[in-house]
Amino acid sequence: MIIILFFLQYCSLSAQNNIVLENENIKAVFDTKTGSLVELTYKKANWNVVYRHELGQSFQMLVPVEGKNVPYADEYRYNNANGKDQKAPAVTKNANSVTFKWNDLKSVYKENLNISFTGTATLENTGIKFSGEVNNRSNYVVEYIAWPYLGEVAIPDKSQKFYIENNTNSYIKNLYPNFRNEPGYWGVRYPTKLVSLPIEGFLLFCNNTGGMYVSTPDCIAKEFMIGSLELIPGCDAQDTWYPSDKMDGELVRMQFKVNRVLYAQPESHTTLNTIVLRFYQGNKFEGADFYKKNMIEQAADPSINNPATWRRVNVSNAGQLISIARESILSGISCLLVNGWYSTGDTSFITVMPGLKDAIKQCQKIGCKVMLECNFTHANPHAPFYQSHLKDMFIASPYGMYYDNDRSTLCPAALTVQNYVKSSFAFAYKTTADGLLCNDIPEIPIGEQSFCHNPNHHPKPAFLAPAIIEMNEKFRKNARQINPRFLVGGQYLYDQQSAFLDFRVLTSVVASPMLRYINPAKIIVAPINIRNAREDINSCVLYKYNVCYDNLWEYGSLSEIPNIVNYAKSIEHFRSIFRNYIWDADMINPNAVQVTGNNIQYTVYQSRKTGKRCAVIANMGANASEPVKISFVNGASVSIATPENPNVGIYSEKTNVAELSLLIAIEN
Repeated sequence: MIIILFFLQYCSLSAQNNIVLENENIKAVFDTKTGSLVELTYKKANWNVVYRHELGQSFQMLVPVEGKNVPYADEYRYNNANGKDQKAPAVTKNANSVTFKWNDLKSVYKENLNISFTGTATLENTGIKFSGEVNNRSNYVVEYIAWPYLGEVAIPDKSQKFYIENNTNSYIKNLYPNFRNEPGYWGVRYPTKLVSLPIEGFLLFCNNTGGMYVSTPDCIAKEFMIGSLELIPGCDAQDTWYPSDKMDGELVRMQFKVNRVLYAQPESHTTLNTIVLRFYQGNKFEGADFYKKNMIEQAADPSINNPATWRRVNVSNAGQLISIARESILSGISCLLVNGWYSTGDTSFITVMPGLKDAIKQCQKIGCKVMLECNFTHANPHAPFYQSHLKDMFIASPYGMYYDNDRSTLCPAALTVQNYVKSSFAFAYKTTADGLLCNDIPEIPIGEQSFCHNPNHHPKPAFLAPAIIEMNEKFRKNARQINPRFLVGGQYLYDQQSAFLDFRVLTSVVASPMLRYINPAKIIVAPINIRNAREDINSCVLYKYNVCYDNLWEYGSLSEIPNIVNYAKSIEHFRSIFRNYIWDADMINPNAVQVTGNNIQYTVYQSRKTGKRCAVIANMGANASEPVKISFVNGASVSIATPENPNVGIYSEKTNVAELSLLIAIEN
């Protein structure tokens, strides 16, 4: 009897120490003593994401003890304040949320930091939303805070692969059964994978039957967020998970943190961007629907909303541009992306090529559009103009040094740079050019130049992605006031700019449906690689990209690649015939159609005009035609057509797809 009473008393105390947020889909349990998330369950799929209470975590904050007032011997760079080590937080429970407030945080090397953190978890229909505030009254900089911090992400089904996928670069990183370390064996304690938010738009933890969606609903995030995954305590042979739950006495788990890089200065108050974790059942497109529903997409401009072929060129004079346009028109190309039209830094911010205005008019007369390509912030730091006017305007490292090379980058958060960009590149829309591609470099959103640490530009280290976005948006607004038909495109940071940019140019063909799925109407231009030209052109049909010859680096004249040109022309003609089904149509979940065959890839579209569905089916094999089985889930009969034979025929079990070619299958 005594044992039973003790057990009941223990259970009662344990329940008092926990706060539960629960609905029909989600159950989240928090420890009131530490604020740790000790249980997280997606009830609909019986997925216990976090289930071992001892692995629960709340937050982690990096506060280096350093600065002018700290003696060198007392400096500690890796000084963490861990949520579980703090005094019990103040807890406020509402109907569907819980708020924890930790005051006077202590860290590994500093007992009282005079910093407080308030974190709120809010239950939603299919997940949890995390928000928070950092109040820094200390003499130190809060470099980052991890919130949410999941002490484990359990594998939902060990009979399947488990991986993460994103939308921007459409990469896949395996998590189970293999977990390969990325940063380098010398730089991490545990095998680690890193992903960037909100640069990636969203992340999906998924297998074939469901998963977890991670994103921020804030359109332009103020913070650079690094999602980190660590396999603790390590891998077994060949980067595989250890087969049991313990390794050398330590629990095996995969830990996930969203690290928000803040650089919160002394005597500052910072409101964090919201992060949502949502759960879904089905394939990965079901998870992407969360993002798609909230995404605002600029409507496709009628002047370029067609399956036209583009060409990227580098010119040295106006006459060369006219000659290229004439050759391009004969090869079925109707839009040029033009590099080389300006130079930088000799006597002014930019110097425009003589005769460009008239050359653009000549190109347009023969039916060739001209999109000027530029980078607002690329500069040569050794050029005379930059040395005399903008020497202190380059992006600086944490050590105060400039990234000094022939392709250095001016700080887009510096007001001086913004003013030069506004006045200098106005030339583009004051000509008769059809548009401009803002070719922002990848080093700003995801590389070493994500931040500028020059205090002469801004009072604290600046996350530069929002500055680039603001610059591009202002440029388009100014351009449209002068020339309402002027188009502005982008290359990187695209998800945050989809609401106002008119088109996107990829760095290469992204052979993944996710990018098109969440951007159903956007003009997306994909440069093809001539070594894999047929595969790339077929991918352009699969994912509704405009084909683009990119001869900046690979070849000079289109006459050198006649077979590629002829195939691209036949594809453009084919897409024009069936425009209602594979162009003026939205990509839908591929589970609407079942397609099987060797070397076969396919996507599914739904016509905006007729509502009928159409599968685009490509044979990526180079050796033989392949038989293909096609069936719509509603049992509809199927009509087919190919670039080689665009006359509509009837599908049968004997239907083949020619090598390195494709067909479309339309439901009747």
